[in-house]
Amino acid sequence: MKLEEIQDLWGEDVIIEDDMLDEEALKIPRLHQKYYKIYTTERLLLKKLQADLKIYQQLKFEYYSGEMAQEDLADQGWEPFYKKVLKADLQRYVDTDKEVITRTLKIAHQQEKVDFVSDIIKSLRDRGFLIKSAIDWRKFTNGA
Repeated sequence: MKLEEIQDLWGEDVIIEDDMLDEEALKIPRLHQKYYKIYTTERLLLKKLQADLKIYQQLKFEYYSGEMAQEDLADQGWEPFYKKVLKADLQRYVDTDKEVITRTLKIAHQQEKVDFVSDIIKSLRDRGFLIKSAIDWRKFTNGA
């Protein structure tokens, strides 16, 4: 799911109908379930992206160190790397590899989605208190 889609969903669901507070209170569990489902799906995708990056970084480490087998080079579609890199510089080569950077940015984007949905769930936990406060205020202003 795209971040923009989640933002649009929340833009619709965040609205509390002022004249139907009882129904809004009853919607909280459904909203919680909806966003927790999104949260777990997105969090699992984040974990997968992180694991895939570690595997890819290991491949790049072997590539830049010159330790990658010819068959592995062929599997990846990479040409041999002939430059001799000092052991101290290997991590810098891996970190600045374009594909590693692309994958790292994808993880950062995924982390933003997970954080956003996590914040939505925290907001839903407070929603009941907001509705109760609105009901109490109505009672107070109506003389009850």
